[in-house]
Amino acid sequence: MRRSLLAYAFLLSFLTAVFLLQWAREWTLRWELWAVLLVGIVPCIVQRLRTPKWVLLGSLMGMAFACAAIARTALPAPAGHVSRIPDRSEVILAGTVTDEPDRRPTMTHYTLAVERIRIGSGATRAARGSVLVRDTQGWPRYGYGDRLRVTGTLRKPWAINEFRYDRYLELQGISALVTSAALEQPAVAGSAMGGGTMLLGALYALKEQFEKRIGQIQPEPHASFLAGLLTGSRRSIPKDVQEDFQVTGLTHILAISGYNVTIILALFGGLLFWLPLRARFLPSLAALLAFTLFTGASASVVRAAIMGALGLLALQTGRKAELRLMILWAAFPMLLWKPQYLWWDAGFQLSFLAVAGLVETGALLHPLTRFFPDALGIRESLAATLSAQLFTLPWILFLFHRVSLVAPLANLLVAPLIPIAMLLGFLSVALSAVSFPLGQAAGYGAWGVLELILRITHALASIPSASFSASLGLGSLVLLYGGMAVLVILSHPSRRHMQPGLWADSARGRL
Repeated sequence: MRRSLLAYAFLLSFLTAVFLLQWAREWTLRWELWAVLLVGIVPCIVQRLRTPKWVLLGSLMGMAFACAAIARTALPAPAGHVSRIPDRSEVILAGTVTDEPDRRPTMTHYTLAVERIRIGSGATRAARGSVLVRDTQGWPRYGYGDRLRVTGTLRKPWAINEFRYDRYLELQGISALVTSAALEQPAVAGSAMGGGTMLLGALYALKEQFEKRIGQIQPEPHASFLAGLLTGSRRSIPKDVQEDFQVTGLTHILAISGYNVTIILALFGGLLFWLPLRARFLPSLAALLAFTLFTGASASVVRAAIMGALGLLALQTGRKAELRLMILWAAFPMLLWKPQYLWWDAGFQLSFLAVAGLVETGALLHPLTRFFPDALGIRESLAATLSAQLFTLPWILFLFHRVSLVAPLANLLVAPLIPIAMLLGFLSVALSAVSFPLGQAAGYGAWGVLELILRITHALASIPSASFSASLGLGSLVLLYGGMAVLVILSHPSRRHMQPGLWADSARGRL
């Protein structure tokens, strides 16, 4: 009991303090705050601890860790960092491409870890930090690990209308942009390659070949849609298709996120229906690891994998108390490293809300899906989708001020088709590596399912007032989540004297 109270007090106070201190990042460096925390923690340690003091100790420790995390982000950039260079400076940079290139129809974005810099006609000197290089030439094509020499105008990130582009780049560790860039590889022999790691380089190359093979088998927009489902790449999806998915509340299936990975794992668990419940855990976890590595293991995908693993646990066990702690513990190292996730990253926020929905309401909503078959994980994926949407919808409305009236129906109709499309799509690519005509044959089946999904989405998006703008204030948001919390508490299995091990069975519709 004491250990659980200490953990909850520590984690909840840490999350609360990180959230509140976003408005006082520099103030957290003041010595007075650290003194107060130290004065509070020491008596709790040296005295005989009772339950209230366990809570106090955990709370003070959580606040101390939060202050340390925020203080680290408030430290000024070191000398030689690219963030210290004045805006609109003409620069020549030398560095290494450290991430998968973001290739678009009219431009390519490269993330460059800067090693040396020259400003104007000044001398070349050592530098550090990452910049986003915008290449509009398109050729030659560079890749992960290439060493480049970049000439262009360095710009500080800026906000675009209501979109905080500067915050978006900060979340990726990018301090500046280089526009009007001219790229070339160093003239010194053997210096063009050698950066990065061989594993990531091989994974990015495999992913590029996989997406290329999808484009050979499927026409557009089916190829882009399938690539979004299997690799999370949504850059080439036509704008009108993206708008249809936004109107119908189906954008969560187009990109790799904790929301989407959790549902994917539910589908994979359904494919293993012939195994005992607990025997499905390790194969599903192995599939998650393989999927994470295949998509490049970027920071966003790793975060999604962590949340997906928690969603997997939510479907495999009924020990909810431990699952709640695991969710909080998963947030702790991520926020300790980068508190900005909690402040600005909607994907991070929605990931945790989606997994919380699975943990708290997955079993409650499962009876609503009893009319759907268990095959291919259809029932599980639908229950996962509904429970995740229940917890994420208020936050989506609060952040984006838009609500889709057809989202429940759209998910009801589309969710059962997603595992079929993914399975047939993956098989078509895998078979094409052995025999291209065989892969094309399987691709016809995948095309049919993808076409059905696109037609359903477009038909629902065409309904008048299918989506409309609406505002949800902070007070209404608190009331909504407070009401959900009350309902979850009242419907908790322990209130019905359910044994812990039976919760997972009830999630499978066996009670």
